[in-house]
Amino acid sequence: MKKRFVIGMDFGTLSARAVLIDASCGDVIAEEDFRYPHGIMDDTLKGGKKLPPFFALQDPHDYLAALGAIRTLLEKTGTHPEEVAGTGIDFTSCTMLPVSEDGVPLCFLPEFEDEPHAYVKAWKHHAAYSEADEINALAKERNEPWLAGYGGKISPEWMFPKILETLRNAPEVYEKADRFTEAADWISYLLTGIETLSPAFAGYKALWDPETGYPDDAFFEALDPKLRGIVETKITRRVAEPEGIAGTVNERGAELTGLPAGTPVALPMIDAHAVLPAVDAIGEGDLALILGTSACQIVNAQEKRNVEGICGA
Repeated sequence: MKKRFVIGMDFGTLSARAVLIDASCGDVIAEEDFRYPHGIMDDTLKGGKKLPPFFALQDPHDYLAALGAIRTLLEKTGTHPEEVAGTGIDFTSCTMLPVSEDGVPLCFLPEFEDEPHAYVKAWKHHAAYSEADEINALAKERNEPWLAGYGGKISPEWMFPKILETLRNAPEVYEKADRFTEAADWISYLLTGIETLSPAFAGYKALWDPETGYPDDAFFEALDPKLRGIVETKITRRVAEPEGIAGTVNERGAELTGLPAGTPVALPMIDAHAVLPAVDAIGEGDLALILGTSACQIVNAQEKRNVEGICGA
């Protein structure tokens, strides 16, 4: 019987890990780790520019290099790329970066290589606390119904506080950005050539709801007139269906990973969420406690309920 494998890749805070799994039984065959050369930039930018307090940035070059761990895994184990039935990634969140229309991170452009707001804002970037406070205050003032789904407040770690911070402190980056995207969705785009937004990231960190969508444009305009129309222009409405796939590996994805074109790519997911199926915590009411660089408590439910203090759903 022909062997079949799947490859998963976890993009963490300081490193990424690729794992080769026997698809017939779930056994781990091999793992490959890649430590990010730039790690978390919280004191100085890679060129030496001093960063303000509470910054936590990353260089997307590190993510591109990390994808090579898949090729290394195949070579070390002697696995034929055609034996890989599919691949998927998980990622820290919210890990946000501004990109051009064709997916080039703005920090790759010479004019922005010394601009902190053009880089990846890692999940632990906490400099947008005043912007988060502003969003929370306006949402309460307007009685926005979506706020209750986030326990009554959102975090400075999330997508829109980080975008608003960019607009306020580096308007030239905001104007230049064609998209603000989660790093996971950016990697997915590089692998497949298809722009999608994973519902896990959109729902948990970008205020999207499967029934009502994003907050309406009037809210964003009230927050700042320059945010008018942000959804559809700088944030895609194309949120993928959770039971689908992101696409299949294209020529660029094959070059980055060593996987053959046409290999299915699963929708990316938040790193902590990947733990639940891994430890079989998939039943109604099952709760998993995940300890890493941060700590997460996640519980499964068939129905969404607004719980005071919840961090997101």
